[in-house]
Amino acid sequence: MKSSRTDRKRRQVSIAPELLETRQMLTGGVGSTFAIIPGTIAKTNGQTSISFNLNPAYFTDPGHKSFQLGLDIAPGTNSTVNPVITSVTTPTGKVISVTHSPYDPAVKRTGVEATNKNSTAALVTIPGLPAKNAKSFTYKVNVSAVQKTSGAVLVGFYLPGDAGGIGVINQSDINAVKAALNSNAADKTGKYSFDADTNRDGQVNAKDLAITQKNFGIGTTVSPVISANVSPNQMVDPKNRITNLNKVTITGATTPNASISYSETGEVPITTTANSLGNYSITIPLLTGANTYNVKTTDAFGQSIQGSINSITYNPAAITVTSTASTTPTSTTVA
Repeated sequence: MKSSRTDRKRRQVSIAPELLETRQMLTGGVGSTFAIIPGTIAKTNGQTSISFNLNPAYFTDPGHKSFQLGLDIAPGTNSTVNPVITSVTTPTGKVISVTHSPYDPAVKRTGVEATNKNSTAALVTIPGLPAKNAKSFTYKVNVSAVQKTSGAVLVGFYLPGDAGGIGVINQSDINAVKAALNSNAADKTGKYSFDADTNRDGQVNAKDLAITQKNFGIGTTVSPVISANVSPNQMVDPKNRITNLNKVTITGATTPNASISYSETGEVPITTTANSLGNYSITIPLLTGANTYNVKTTDAFGQSIQGSINSITYNPAAITVTSTASTTPTSTTVA
């Protein structure tokens, strides 16, 4: 599927001032993760399965017999679970083993990684994507809790080899991996690149180059963020997000064809659908005073993002504020 990917670097997400929920990348703010799906392990040392859909409408495959999909795992917000990805189940019920890479011993680690010689990330070999007009295939990531723990988890999905973070593996990615060869996360030269480290073991070597070359041409338009942009032209005071209009139009971008819902407490939700490029526009009514809309978006991959945007204040008597000082941007990307 062809689409414009010149701005897809937005999938390189980190903590922002406004979040729809805690969806920081599982790797501490780095890593080109294209989707994050939550789950819960209810029992101590229990298991859970998290479903995801491979739909040919949202992935590009130039004809590979198989490709490598990257998975990462971390505790959810305020969760103390110690989770491990154990396997992936295919649509036909076949269990596929995953590969965990041992960490480079030269790399200093903290948190969960400090007690585990292996990376929290795992690679799984997925058969070639369905034909272009085929229906989506549903897979499951199987996760276990260890060390007598349980709780909420987040599974992240990434394309090994997407060193540029644009959602497709191309020659620039191969060049980036070559440039980072024989480096590790502990060196201070700046040569090491986390996104060039396809198996996330703390070092870039021949294995990473081979994986990148194997995945050449694989791409996706699934995105882990939704942006919400309010034009300053609709505001009499853009800095404080004050308007004298009783409704405003919000534009943004997310995964193509994702469903989007804006709702105010006690009010009927307003819905729309992103277009084939992931862009959307929605007009929301405002009540006098502060309006804080909750937002939810659901995409075909199985990912749901939800939370709220910054408050917009409707004051019908407000007059335009003129200032030469810089104002707070009204455009926010939320993850």
